[in-house]
Amino acid sequence: ENQSKVRMFLALSLVNSHRTYRAIEVLRDAISHDQDNFYAYYYLGKIHKHETKEKLKADAYFKEALALLKLKKENFKKDEYKQLANELKNELGISETVMFQKRK
Repeated sequence: ENQSKVRMFLALSLVNSHRTYRAIEVLRDAISHDQDNFYAYYYLGKIHKHETKEKLKADAYFKEALALLKLKKENFKKDEYKQLANELKNELGISETVMFQKRK
């Protein structure tokens, strides 16, 4: 878990230093070590939407982050969960009704 946090901080530092593609590599590496890394998917979505302007890639990462958020709800504080859920909803342009439907 410590390595995961280090990768997240490194990726965010790289984005802030305008080294976007290196940040993407770091986040993909984080996922290769932990496929349940919510924040790696979340930040990849943010980077692809706002930095590289690749909406399809961004949406795929946001959807993965949303699935992990729902799956690992107990790992988040209530306020944090609500904030992240709302942000993902806005990024994906979906309503709360659709967002919280159970998968069949």
